[in-house]
Amino acid sequence: GHDAVLKLLLAEGVDADSKDNDSRTPLSWAAENGQEAVVGQLLEKGADAKVKDKGGLTALRWAAAKKHETVMAALLEKRADIETNDVCGGTPLTWAVDSRSEAVIRLLFEKSAEVDFLFSPFVS
Repeated sequence: GHDAVLKLLLAEGVDADSKDNDSRTPLSWAAENGQEAVVGQLLEKGADAKVKDKGGLTALRWAAAKKHETVMAALLEKRADIETNDVCGGTPLTWAVDSRSEAVIRLLFEKSAEVDFLFSPFVS
């Protein structure tokens, strides 16, 4: 599956932080889709957990919005920015709250996410 293809590409020297037209990296896509093994391989090869796409979204933000707690834990171990803002001002915590995932919210609290936000892109 994806693991074997990724290993081959990385062995051939493909940049783990290569970007598509929206400035998304393989790590961003893997985090969004909850592909724990792929996320682990990319992080092992030095993928940058702090890279933002055109919308200011990081792999951590994608994982938070999609409720992928294990992926988030791996990203946070590699010092993903827990307080980073997207272009609308949202943080991984605001997206986790929107996704209504208690486990993801709890993980962010355990990792000292700031809770003094007043912004939510989903509240008018």
